[in-house]
Amino acid sequence: VYLMTAQDLIESKTAKRIMVVAPRRVVHNVWRPERDKWQIPLTISKATGDMDKRNIVASIGADTNLLCVNYEM
Repeated sequence: VYLMTAQDLIESKTAKRIMVVAPRRVVHNVWRPERDKWQIPLTISKATGDMDKRNIVASIGADTNLLCVNYEM
């Protein structure tokens, strides 16, 4: 439901990009597989983990539809 809503918002030009804040496990294990399962044409970047493992500047600057971050971010 959330991916379809995000797709509708982006296609209608109501939103250019959407930030998703979710638990780390959900960011890593749910968003991309669900996008692929339902064949929703959205691009996703992830910014999670400690400072050594995440490249926040690249994730935020990436030309993607969804930016997924975890609560600890």
